Amino acid sequence: MEQRLKIAIQKKGRLFDSSINLLKKSGLNFGSIKDKLILKCENAPIDILLLRNNDIADLLMDGVIDLGIIGLNELRECELRRRKEKKPNKFKLLRKLNFGHCRLSIAIPKDKDFEDTTILNNSRIATSYPFILEDFALKNNIKINTTYLNGSVELAPKAKLSDYICDLVSTGMTLEQNDLKEVVEIFSSTAALVQSNTSNQQHELLIEMLIPRVNGIIKASYTKYIMLHAPKNNLNEIINLLPGKDYPTILPHGSDKNKIIIHSVCNEQIFWETMENLRELGANSILVVPIEKILE
Repeated sequence: MEQRLKIAIQKKGRLFDSSINLLKKSGLNFGSIKDKLILKCENAPIDILLLRNNDIADLLMDGVIDLGIIGLNELRECELRRRKEKKPNKFKLLRKLNFGHCRLSIAIPKDKDFEDTTILNNSRIATSYPFILEDFALKNNIKINTTYLNGSVELAPKAKLSDYICDLVSTGMTLEQNDLKEVVEIFSSTAALVQSNTSNQQHELLIEMLIPRVNGIIKASYTKYIMLHAPKNNLNEIINLLPGKDYPTILPHGSDKNKIIIHSVCNEQIFWETMENLRELGANSILVVPIEKILE
């Protein structure tokens, strides 16, 4: 077990499916996951541990596991708690991932007026993230009383357990359903790939193999491959429209000497507008295909 790289992910929750998909796309083969807590990779000395979300950060900072996929909110809460407990709280943030986006925000009843954070002074706020909340209050010179709740935080004002709440917000639908409104964002979060500070040389080699794969998968998720036919006389204008960092591949057109074939990797965000502008410059047969992996 000591020689195998240990990666921890949520065993259930909002990050689970995306974490599993990322590891599979990274080339790790671990078979069926049903009713398992440890997935042994068949093609690499790697074990994937399915753990409770709030255990992953502690295990990383204790050096028990090598890598973890975890929300930055959980990581920050653990870091602040361990700082107070005078425990080691170091880690390496390898990269943010492109899923699990949310924010930790303070919300108040809809019928309550809000002008600025002075309304929070001397209030009682219910939260599952007391250390992030207290850190925010300290930095903004706000005095608050904290009620810790592990779940169903949005019910606290109605149950008279608190004046306001501090909870994770994604769509805001849960707040709306409980007659609350978001007034202050105190922490922005996303899933992240995190490494402990205690990995040995063998594990470092495995991590160095995985990181480019993860980077390629994430880059591929927001890019597209474009192929098109274009008139030679508009080549420079067309290349300037293609939102890629590398110069595109230019190929001769088999049947028309006045045309060329262009292949390029482009950002998807502005793609419809780009396609329409390309067509105005005489491009045709514009084909856009998804990219599964990129290795640079």
